[in-house]
Amino acid sequence: MSVHVLEINKKEYGYLGDVAIKETLGLLPIWVLNWQLQPEGKTLFEYLRDTYGHGLYKFNGTIEEGDVYRSPSEEDEDLQYIAKMKTREGEVIFYPYAITAIPTKDGHYITRMD
Repeated sequence: MSVHVLEINKKEYGYLGDVAIKETLGLLPIWVLNWQLQPEGKTLFEYLRDTYGHGLYKFNGTIEEGDVYRSPSEEDEDLQYIAKMKTREGEVIFYPYAITAIPTKDGHYITRMD
């Protein structure tokens, strides 16, 4: 099994520096990596839901070209991703405000895990 490292969006967030980016992402990339190291069983969604422990509320936004998150609310600005991580189920995308796009068979389940 191949484990992929985090791809940081340095173009948009490079000014933050590595420490601030790590603090912004928190435990989420570690949880994804831990799931990657497990034998097949739970889906990534199930693993993150169970590890997070607070339920995963579905956001109705969309992932647009360039992996930009677009909220259904016109008042919210579009968000550039902070980082992405390839997994055996697809790419997890991390955004500001702990918004996380978890890969599914049908695209992404978008939630907030703060």
